[in-house]
Amino acid sequence: MADQYTPIVCQLEQDANAVRIKKLILYACKNWWENDLNRLSVISLQSLVQELRYLNPTLERLQYKLKLLVGTLSKQEEYLQVANTIIENLAALYRTAPAIEKTPISTNPLDGIGGELQTQITQALEQAANSSSRIKKLMICAALKYWETDPIKVEQAEIKKLISELAHQYPTIESLQIGLAAIVKSLNKPIEYAAIANMILREMGKLYVQEDGVPLQEAAGVLTSQALNQPICQTADPALSLFDIRLEIIKFANPLRAKILLFSLVYYPFTGKEQDWSNLKLYSLEGLLRSVTTVCSSLEALQLKLEEMAHQLNQPEEYLAVASVILKSVKPGYAELQQQQQDLEISAADVTRADSTQVLIAPVAKLISGIENRKL
Repeated sequence: MADQYTPIVCQLEQDANAVRIKKLILYACKNWWENDLNRLSVISLQSLVQELRYLNPTLERLQYKLKLLVGTLSKQEEYLQVANTIIENLAALYRTAPAIEKTPISTNPLDGIGGELQTQITQALEQAANSSSRIKKLMICAALKYWETDPIKVEQAEIKKLISELAHQYPTIESLQIGLAAIVKSLNKPIEYAAIANMILREMGKLYVQEDGVPLQEAAGVLTSQALNQPICQTADPALSLFDIRLEIIKFANPLRAKILLFSLVYYPFTGKEQDWSNLKLYSLEGLLRSVTTVCSSLEALQLKLEEMAHQLNQPEEYLAVASVILKSVKPGYAELQQQQQDLEISAADVTRADSTQVLIAPVAKLISGIENRKL
């Protein structure tokens, strides 16, 4: 299996658009757009290519999937070329590997392991009595994308279910490391939570297997150097800054309401129609925060527009409370975020720096028309 993928991966890594290739494949596998090159570099391209092949059993499915995703990006012409490069290189896999179901690569590590090992991992994490609450909080944040502060809800959370959710969302140990590291960086007790993260990685690593079937159990310690070497609040990376702000928002506000309010400010007032929900799903909270910095020239302007929009939505009192949380979260670094976004927009070297590609609203009919009019 490795021999089949190695020349294809090498070819992709040597391509002039190697960074964009990796971003698009990651997006296709995880529905997650990564602009942080440090996080991107940790992810194995070979693992992503294998996962992409698994998720798309036919070449036609792969073609459609990539073109559909390209239609949601702001740099469609550039990424259409990237998509074609991926398709051309992966085409050989569909000629030489018809029995894709037999591959050991899985989007869910639990599929190939079974419940017994999951139970063992659950027991190991539950027996860490002094850290049980922090383990659950960190797993909840990684799996459900919000920080739970209610002790009753934390107590009621089931580690076994959280393990299953993490396994579904993080198909490789590298992606789980990246997710936990990003959360640890954003917390006010990073040293304590780095130890918790390493405990989770050590146990969860048993669920992930290499191609020879050997469990990946040597994950402990990776966060100590990756997550703590740099000061948490002293970073020039806008993606990390936005992640910190996002985490602060979801600690004190409903993340869905925050998305609806920001979406309404940047694009149009959200009314709850089916098309509104479809459009909202195209955007991450971080992406909407990034867009806000270009729409509102100052904190004062942001406050004014947030409050005006909150009054236009259903349950304005709820949205005014969300607006207050957003303002408090972005206030410390708003000017810096604006400057970073401006630097990204005017930078010509977006292959070596996190580019400003954004997910956009694209009518499906227009996208499919564009697919049909282009030869692969």
